[in-house]
Amino acid sequence: MVSGWKPLAQDTINYTPKNTKTNLKLTVATDVKHDRHEYEIDRQRDVKIYNHNYDLVTVKGELSIKNHKNKEITMEIKKMLTGEATEVSHKGKIEKVAEGLRGVNQNSSISWEIPIKAGEEISVTYKYKVYITR
Repeated sequence: MVSGWKPLAQDTINYTPKNTKTNLKLTVATDVKHDRHEYEIDRQRDVKIYNHNYDLVTVKGELSIKNHKNKEITMEIKKMLTGEATEVSHKGKIEKVAEGLRGVNQNSSISWEIPIKAGEEISVTYKYKVYITR
């Protein structure tokens, strides 16, 4: 994908039927910086499910985004995770996803659409619970 003579995309688009949508990963915007961290904030040991022992771990995630552009932007963020998403900031949307079901954990999808003013830095947070084999 190009804009004038400048390349914008670095990924491959698989077949997309007419009148449908797809996502194309673009190059990193150098004037929008981001960082992400996840922290274990709670652990319940020896949770028994179907005669197996697990630890139920609660994780807090944080995405920091700084807009270095001289205009407002709208960030669309999507996060797929193994586990049950329980909390999101900035009016994020949580969906339970049935894809890849193999064990005791659910799959979750979190999405945000957030306006970020010129020069503004925001921190988007989420929490989820995941069973870990002992």
